[in-house]
Amino acid sequence: MAEDVIDPDYAGIIRNTLIEDLSKILYTYSNDGQILKELIQNAEDAGADKIAILYDERQSRPNDQCSKQESPYSKYFAGPALVVCNNEEFSEADWQGIRRIDYPMIISGKQMMILDPYLDETRCYIPLELSKLKLYRGMNGCYKTLFQVFNFGQHVLDAGYFKGTIFRFPLRQKETQLSDFVYNREQINNLLRVFKEEASITLLFLKSLEEVSLYECMDS
Repeated sequence: MAEDVIDPDYAGIIRNTLIEDLSKILYTYSNDGQILKELIQNAEDAGADKIAILYDERQSRPNDQCSKQESPYSKYFAGPALVVCNNEEFSEADWQGIRRIDYPMIISGKQMMILDPYLDETRCYIPLELSKLKLYRGMNGCYKTLFQVFNFGQHVLDAGYFKGTIFRFPLRQKETQLSDFVYNREQINNLLRVFKEEASITLLFLKSLEEVSLYECMDS
């Protein structure tokens, strides 16, 4: 008599959480300007001919209405940040691919996307339409802290469109689950100094990119 056929006992695997994955990515970045080099390459791959990098030191404060109602969006726009802008837009493939990368906020074309690794993995990527930004529940003008940064303003929201791509990286002010590395002015200055020393050489090897600009916006 033939033996009964049986199936194996299937079991799942233990996956890293999003925070664990991003922590590993951040750990691999040295503090010698590597992330800026990658953004330069991103702009080159997109066909941009200009890229601008801004150290925004301002302790951005959302407007009173945003703060009073404890908007869930206010934390994404607050505090000092490194802001990078190039003059090409994201393609649809870029938007799909960015869901696997650790950019906290991106504005390009008709969209804004926010990454919050502390939310559930099914809800951690937040896509927003620029034309409807003021309509999202809890937004309450929080986005106004971005006004006048690389020509982003009310006219962009009215048109529902931004020509180019903005990356906004909030600078860590205290230790978190992602990393215990905290940025201060000295570290940012060192990051930009190293980048400036290498920028002219970097441009020699690029075909599209012709101009790199550095800016600083003081809290005062």
